[in-house]
Amino acid sequence: MSYASNDEVRGVLIQAGAERVRLQVAGAYGSLEAIAATSSPEAVAEADAGARRLAGLRGAMAAGLEELGLSVVAGEAPFVLFTVPDAALMRKHLESKGIAVRRCDTFVGLPDNYLRAAVRPEWPALVDAMTEVLQ
Repeated sequence: MSYASNDEVRGVLIQAGAERVRLQVAGAYGSLEAIAATSSPEAVAEADAGARRLAGLRGAMAAGLEELGLSVVAGEAPFVLFTVPDAALMRKHLESKGIAVRRCDTFVGLPDNYLRAAVRPEWPALVDAMTEVLQ
């Protein structure tokens, strides 16, 4: 790895096999050491494993919501967007159980029956609490 810098922009040249990539980083936004640390094989493997865990959790959570008869928007985000018959009632019930979901009527183009929930290992508690309202 070789470094080059000037007053405004620092750069790093990374060589991986026959490919060379030059990254430009503004000094105010981070350090070259941080880029190097997050580009190590160990860091990349850890990030990949985390992404796979998240995808598995998201898939299970989406399936759980769909089993309740809810429509779930396909995606890969760390949250699940889904519809419910009465979002205000559902949010109030979930809040009483200590479960946070985000209302989506503040997003342009989404009607008021959409909610958004973070993908978490505890997602079955969300589904159980929602079942109480939907029955």
